[in-house]
Order: sequence, then structure tokens, then C-alpha cells
Amino acid sequence: MKYPLLQSQLLGEFGKPRDPAPYLKIIDLREYASYLEHVRDFNGNPWSCRIYGHELLEAPLKAAFRLLCERGFAGELRTYDGCLCIRPPRGGSMPYSTHAWAIAIDLNAGSNPYGGRPTLSEGFVQCFTQCGFEWGGLWKPDSGRDGMHFQLAWTRVRTDNNPLNPVAWNPEAPTILPDTAKRSEAPQEASAKKYRVTASRLNIRSGPGTEYEVLGQISSGEIVALAENEAPAEASGWVPVLLESGGIGWLSEDYLEEA
Repeated sequence: MKYPLLQSQLLGEFGKPRDPAPYLKIIDLREYASYLEHVRDFNGNPWSCRIYGHELLEAPLKAAFRLLCERGFAGELRTYDGCLCIRPPRGGSMPYSTHAWAIAIDLNAGSNPYGGRPTLSEGFVQCFTQCGFEWGGLWKPDSGRDGMHFQLAWTRVRTDNNPLNPVAWNPEAPTILPDTAKRSEAPQEASAKKYRVTASRLNIRSGPGTEYEVLGQISSGEIVALAENEAPAEASGWVPVLLESGGIGWLSEDYLEEA
């Protein structure tokens, strides 16, 4: 297979999507299970670390998960939300979604809904884009931004200098770029706003509202750093902060004071 593989080539390469199909297999990621014990599947059960997907996913997926573990981003992965789903795309003009051939996966769907504002950290995303995956978080809002979505078949070849652009997968000698992501434990710039927690225990949410998943809790007196210069308008009353994993969590500003 020649890479990059484009989404427009899938029908010609593999025919109409179907299940069972000769290109489908169980992809076993249990070698990383010790890093992923906290991850849940789309039914809320502990994830098996196994994916029923396209055979072409196996090598790049294993490379991406290796980077997640080596670079310290495995803790940011909260849910595995599926691979195979034979259906049209939610946006665009193609007859089938890349999920129809099981050549894409969804991760952390609860905090990265289709059409919403992506919350995955740059470092997390790079673990996949440097292993050949195009991230749906790069898509423009009018074509359906999809922050949960990573696909091995690209919509197009990108020519700008976005650090989150995909790198073509090379099965013989994968091109893995240096890890350039900022970690939360790195010294913060002087201009970064910080907050002190005033509640005895405060829930960290995956999004700006009580309807979002609780990622953990933080204690009174702890200091957190603002993840962005300004929260979006729809996040009124909530503050995005940096997590130890390098991701973003949300805290109610009712229980925070400037530090």
C-alpha cells in the first residue's frame, strides 16, 4: 500500500464496506494494558485493549500507542469509542465514512463531540498524526470538526505548517518526529494566569458543565494554571486548566480564586 492513502481511494481499493470482510481483523494492543487500565469502552466497561478494525491500522496504531505511553499521554486517554461502523459520513460529500472500512478510530468522544471544540492536548494528537493519522480536529467547522476522530486515510494532503498535520506512514521506516509538546510540569510562562482551589474537594470535568464526565478531583489550596488565554463564550462559569497528563480539564470558577 502506498501512503498517504486518501479517503477518496477507499472504495476503489477495498470495494463497498462490509462485515465480515477480508481486511478486518482483531488488533491486539494488550502490550500497553498496564498504561490503560483506567480506559473505558463505549459501553462504560473496562476496555479490552482490542480493536476490530482494518488490517492497515495495526502497525500505525501500535506505534501511536507506544508514543502515548513513552511520552506520558496515556493518562489523557479516557474512552475508546469505536472503529467499525458502516454508515455515511456526518459531513462532506463522500458516500461512506472511513469508519465504514474500519480505518478510523474515535477516542474521548464525551469531551470531544462532533462539531464541538476539541479538548485533546497537542502532545496527545501528535502521537497519532506522527504515525500517519489525520485528526478530525483540523477540519473546518463547516465540514464538521471532529476532535475525537483519527483516520489513516486522509481527506487531503496538507501543505501548511500546522504541527498537527499528519505525517505519511512508512511501513518500512516510520517517520517519528521529536516530541515537541509542552508538559504541564514544565515551567509556566510568567503571563499564565493561576488559580487556587477554595472548595474542600472540586471535581475536574472533561468539559465546561456538570453534564460532562468527572476526570478526578482537586483539593482545597491547590494551584492550577489556565490552559488558554481565554475560555470560549459557551464555557461561561468554567475555567480550562492544565492537567498533569498534558490534557485539559474544566473547573467551576465559583470555587476558584486568583493565585
